Amino acid sequence: MYAKFRFFDHDTTPGPRGWNGRGRPGFRFRCTEGHAIDRGNYGGHSFGAVDFDLGRFPERAAAEAVDCRLIRRGRGTTPASPDDLFLITTCRIGALDALRFLDQFDTASRYMVSRPGIVRFRLYRSLSPAARFQFVNLAQWRSVEAFTDAFAQDEFKSLIKGGFDHTSQIIVAKPWHQ
Repeated sequence: MYAKFRFFDHDTTPGPRGWNGRGRPGFRFRCTEGHAIDRGNYGGHSFGAVDFDLGRFPERAAAEAVDCRLIRRGRGTTPASPDDLFLITTCRIGALDALRFLDQFDTASRYMVSRPGIVRFRLYRSLSPAARFQFVNLAQWRSVEAFTDAFAQDEFKSLIKGGFDHTSQIIVAKPWHQ
């Protein structure tokens, strides 16, 4: 499955939302204030909105755009709710470190789907080796607190080995219609 993420510095335009007739998602997310996740190699972001789509939205000039394909997905045990948050993690990974990143992502995702509060995740990989963000993870969580609790556990920290060059941004967002 191919998709596109477009990241905007500032955006005040509500856009199309929901699911198209073939069950494929298309959302415009507004980035929330006050949920900075800034620790380790995870830094803050400067985006005001993010479009995620499968060709549904008209092209708009964006600060950053990533054409990508779905490479991993999973579900937690928490049912979806209209009040859920989405964590959009942009990952800058060196080309030589992609396989180590994916191995570690697989290990971490097995842990995360066992935690309360995660609904589902999807990991996308850029189609262009020159893209600023080589991987984008779109994860649906019940709350920021559920995510930060899972992220802070010693068990999770023991799974993360590092050993590769990366920087990431975690964007906390809600679909625009919420």
